[in-house]
Amino acid sequence: MINLPLSGQIKCYWCSKKGKDIRFLQESQYSKHKDTQHPQEVIIWRCAACHKEFEKLHGCRCHLPKCKGRKIWEGVAKFKCESCEESFLSQRGLSMHERHRHPAIRNQKRAQSTSRGNTRPVSRASVWSKDETESINQVKPALQTFKTTKCSAERIFPRQDPETNKRQKEAPARSRRRSGHN
Repeated sequence: MINLPLSGQIKCYWCSKKGKDIRFLQESQYSKHKDTQHPQEVIIWRCAACHKEFEKLHGCRCHLPKCKGRKIWEGVAKFKCESCEESFLSQRGLSMHERHRHPAIRNQKRAQSTSRGNTRPVSRASVWSKDETESINQVKPALQTFKTTKCSAERIFPRQDPETNKRQKEAPARSRRRSGHN
């Protein structure tokens, strides 16, 4: 593991095990040496300020200017990770941690919760009337045979009356997006 920014020279770990004393002044030189002489080995680059680890030098270099150092908790960290016992002040912090550090476990939990029917209720607010919705449901199989839904709908349904157009324009954009009608 190599801490960045450097505070001196980097000694090649694998060469030193073979009795060679090879040192580098720049991390890029060491990275090239590792790629040519020890391609099967992995270097972990670590930010000296916050201890975040990276497999690639580029990722660590991009992180350094943005790093704000280690975070000091002010308060009680109520949300604990079940996998590694790390604690977080918010559910969102825990969720982000699980997403990046334990993706396989997180995905497994999410799959189990959806299979048990623990999905969030979705609002079905719509700009379509009950009659229009029933008409669409009746011709849905026919709509699926066409390449584009718009072309097939124009063939099956005549142009809408002005009242329907007005109602759809007045509906909030958010409810149109949720129901899938734009």
